[in-house]
Amino acid sequence: MAYLSFYIAWSLRVFQPKVLYPSLRLLAFLAPLVCATLIAISRTVDYHHHWQDILVGSLIGTTISYLCFRQSFPGLLEKKLLRCHPSSPQPEPSFIGAENY
Repeated sequence: MAYLSFYIAWSLRVFQPKVLYPSLRLLAFLAPLVCATLIAISRTVDYHHHWQDILVGSLIGTTISYLCFRQSFPGLLEKKLLRCHPSSPQPEPSFIGAENY
């Protein structure tokens, strides 16, 4: 859920200044995190896990998901919205009639 939140924040530019509807963008960013928190609370209330296990698991999961997010996307606080992957050079066509391609 944290990876989804980071992706939503990046694609909607939640942390950029002067955006249209900043409250709705923040709500879209927080919605998956709230769902994950409610699931964690329900696991604690039902006595399936200890609160320490849930806290440490949430911290580890959030850290790993942010590191994975940063492997593919620029930071959430970048001034310019960059493409997620730089364009690679396209190979030359090697079939007959490639001159007209």
